[in-house]
Amino acid sequence: MDLLDNLSVWRLLSSCATMKSLSSAAALEDIDLATASRLVGQLEKRFGFALLDRRYRPARPTSQLFALASVAAKVTKAQKEAVHLTEMLAPRSEEVRGIRLSIPVNWMRQSTIKALFQYEKEHKNLRFEIVADAGVEGLLKGEVDIACFGFMPEDRNIYTIKIADEVTMLFASRDYLQQNGEPKTIEELAGHTLLMRNPSNRSFGRTLRRGNRDFVIPEDWHVHYGDATMCRQALLDGEGIAVDLCFPLIGDELASGTVRPVLLGWHRLPWTMTVSTSIADAKDPVIHHVMHYLKRITRESFMDRWPFWYKRFNVSQDLVELDPNTLEERPAEDQS
Repeated sequence: MDLLDNLSVWRLLSSCATMKSLSSAAALEDIDLATASRLVGQLEKRFGFALLDRRYRPARPTSQLFALASVAAKVTKAQKEAVHLTEMLAPRSEEVRGIRLSIPVNWMRQSTIKALFQYEKEHKNLRFEIVADAGVEGLLKGEVDIACFGFMPEDRNIYTIKIADEVTMLFASRDYLQQNGEPKTIEELAGHTLLMRNPSNRSFGRTLRRGNRDFVIPEDWHVHYGDATMCRQALLDGEGIAVDLCFPLIGDELASGTVRPVLLGWHRLPWTMTVSTSIADAKDPVIHHVMHYLKRITRESFMDRWPFWYKRFNVSQDLVELDPNTLEERPAEDQS
């Protein structure tokens, strides 16, 4: 085995930089001083530079060792997190951990909830409590541990992982179009009732786009505002044209033809799907693992379904990011 594959070596380097003494580091890591000295000597031979300045008694860490210390600390931290995670995920009937999770109504809730139930089956000491739209405030107040959003949170106390970008189109029920006619131009929407998410929603927007043309829905147009559940029900009841409902909410109706797209090619500006937690909880390996699981299962659903709908309804796939290798993970304040 390569010497650098030995985690105790990295722990020793990290401790040596912290303690500024090999003997103190060896004691901290419970390694015999002679063994620690031999390990350092082997590393120096491997690297081709000194890790200890032996002109002093006791020997002092060199600048090269301090330079390696940050990497060594990351390796050490990763190992501790991995050990903690395996302990948490190990099925122990006497210890069950609950994780409160917020999922927007306007989301792939069915597939997400199904995947979370599967996660529980695989990790029997975890239980999810799922709520709808707890929002940034609920996350910051500790009402939930993890929250999925349709926007990029800007609060410095929130840690965010980007999932993907998305656009929504305009939809109407077959009954509505039979009774009210179908708009042929964007301007003809003025003669119809629109169904839109509440302006207080952080992903709210009035701008529609087709190609290089933008159109802002005037505030004096006839609009029914509500949450995703209200907009969906009003759409199915033939009360208006929905502007910002996600495909999964009406997938069955689109497949059956009871709901149809209108003004093909027009869509809302792209918005971002994210999963977030508090900065403090981001250090929790279980929370971090669940967040990445949510990203993965959402991406799988997203990449399976969205391109199909975009192609069918004449929306350019260039509008959204479909390459999982480009996804970013940074504290919220660093994202733009």
